[in-house]
Amino acid sequence: MAAAQDADAELPTIPVREGDPDAPPPAAADDSTVLEDVIVTATKRRAALRDLPQSIAALSGEELEQLGAAELRDFLIRIPGVGQSEIQPDLNRISIRGIQTDVSNVTPAATGLFIDDVPLIDPFLLHVSPDLPPFDLAGIEVLKGPQGTLFGGSALAGALRYKLADAVPGAWESRGFAQYQTLADGSPNRIAGAALNLSLGESDAALRLVGISRLTGGTIDDLRSGDKDTDRTSNFSGRALLRWNAGDDWSVGLKAYDQYTHGEDVPLAETTDGRFERQRALTQSPYETQYRFFALDLTRTLSFGEFVSVTSWLHKQGDLSNAFAERILGVESLGQPIGAPMTEDTRGLVQEFRLVSPDAPEAKWEWLIGAFGHDHSSFTTQRIFTTVPIAGQDADALNFVADVEAREYALFGEASRRLGRRWKATLGLRGYQVETFGTVVSSGVLILASGSPENRNDANVRASGVNPQLALQVDVTDDIASYVSATRGFRFGGVQTIGPSPASPNARQTYSPDTVWNYELGLRTQWLDGALQIDGAVFYIDWNDPQVQTTTGGAVPLNTIDNAGHARSRGGELALRYLPAFLDGLDLGLSWAWADARITEPYVAPGGATVPKGARLPGSADRQLVASLGYRRGFGAAAFTTTLAYVRQGDGVSDILQSMKILDYQTFDLRCGIALSQLWGAPELSVGLMNLTDERAVTTALVQSETNYTTIYNRPRTLDIRLDLRF
Repeated sequence: MAAAQDADAELPTIPVREGDPDAPPPAAADDSTVLEDVIVTATKRRAALRDLPQSIAALSGEELEQLGAAELRDFLIRIPGVGQSEIQPDLNRISIRGIQTDVSNVTPAATGLFIDDVPLIDPFLLHVSPDLPPFDLAGIEVLKGPQGTLFGGSALAGALRYKLADAVPGAWESRGFAQYQTLADGSPNRIAGAALNLSLGESDAALRLVGISRLTGGTIDDLRSGDKDTDRTSNFSGRALLRWNAGDDWSVGLKAYDQYTHGEDVPLAETTDGRFERQRALTQSPYETQYRFFALDLTRTLSFGEFVSVTSWLHKQGDLSNAFAERILGVESLGQPIGAPMTEDTRGLVQEFRLVSPDAPEAKWEWLIGAFGHDHSSFTTQRIFTTVPIAGQDADALNFVADVEAREYALFGEASRRLGRRWKATLGLRGYQVETFGTVVSSGVLILASGSPENRNDANVRASGVNPQLALQVDVTDDIASYVSATRGFRFGGVQTIGPSPASPNARQTYSPDTVWNYELGLRTQWLDGALQIDGAVFYIDWNDPQVQTTTGGAVPLNTIDNAGHARSRGGELALRYLPAFLDGLDLGLSWAWADARITEPYVAPGGATVPKGARLPGSADRQLVASLGYRRGFGAAAFTTTLAYVRQGDGVSDILQSMKILDYQTFDLRCGIALSQLWGAPELSVGLMNLTDERAVTTALVQSETNYTTIYNRPRTLDIRLDLRF
């Protein structure tokens, strides 16, 4: 439907460009005001985006770097319909279309996170979730709506997929970058990275090495101790990718990734008025996280299709002190802290086989079939203690040791059939069987006081079913297409890590799986000979047994997971992009999303708190708007770029109890750059000013009471300078 765009007019635009990060550059066209054709791979096969009956947003690796993005929140804010919250680096919650119930790390993640085909999210817990620096990535793809057919229990609300730049046989390439950021009311950030592609053998094999260092200066001032910018962090990541094309029919790839993060303190403030300050915490809360995986992929090209095998092994470790001790039980005059340090060690083994139909755009049938297995284990410890002022020693109120496993086995398939020239029908099915089982042992003073040295919670949660996907597309004209779809997604149930005990008598042993149905009507249009695209979609999501964060009640109120009965989300999305013919190099974009996500029946938590019917789901804005203007102008060997973006986030709530309003802010971002492609190193220098007006708003809040809460803010005004070199 869309023709190619002239390479010289391709802009570093800020709006989300739905496209394929892996696709080669399009051939030049005579008209530079024609939007490019786009290909996506998130559906496990290459397909034109405008031919798919679902909403997918994508940013190429080049666009991510031109944004000056340093972390996840820097680019997710540009995708309407998607929200993100965090309580520390490497611990992110992503919501899509309002499907989220928890802004901390209690409930399992609703949105799947993947590096290529490797799932990064634990099936039943979320503590460590890697935040890849967007350097040398092929791109990212965001699939909106449940992805239960292709991605199983890891993508209830949708999926975010990092695409790594693969090793390229026959090519020698090196590139690097350095980035310096100064923040209002904070210490500077320093980021640098390098990538090297080495050709091996007779141009049939290659090795790609990437290393990135990210040092964050911090913003939180501790008024009690007088320390400034206590939340300093260091993050180091490296990856190696080996690709061997063994003849015309075989391709073998091996990937290894390692990411380590150390933080001197969690980035939590104790204000709501924009001050990065705290004064209740008695000590700092350092933490360390590490994530690594290995993946082996084998691809065999056959006469009737392509066979793919992907095997991956994952290992995550976290040591979270949580010693900031917000005096939940402490006595301030005695300086009595409450600590809740936690450690975790999780491992996963994933195997997938799939057979995909040949890439033939004019074929009447497109299909894939596959088998999937996921075996995941987690060993978690948590200690809740208080310091006895007189003795000066710690007393363990409660200790928890959770040893749990999760398994998923599935057969899946998807087939599309063209019905005449303009109609296309798609049917997908995934038959699955999941199981979560294990033991949680609690001990400590509160358990001992009940007359028993320990309390055991042994449980097993099984579920099985079929996830269908149904869609019908019609090309009304060559420039107008529409689709209607219905898709189902599910999420694992699990064993409570805070099980029933004398200290938490109302806690339940397990929580149940939850499921969603997403009903969507979409329209894609193209005008002015391909220079203008206007796309839209409306959706309704029906959510059964949503998993929510709540508290146990009893002597010590502890976080736990429960099922809240029923919820729904409804809304719409609109995206416009225009390359006007009257000014070559100008690029205009506008994206808007609305989501109204609420529970539909009253809910009473185990601790007795009541949530009324109609309460909003937490963690996402009700409305989002992104408007952008980009301009590129070439003068000989130099190319100058300027981009200006306006982002508006509507309001949200911190938790299902509606404890605090969050979000509701706007930002302006400006970036200018110059590229000198004919100089040694092909340098590209850019300067950006993010959040020009320094508007601050709470994006995440953990609320214990009206006076006891912690908050995280959006990025303050930030001056960013970046230099890229390529050899």
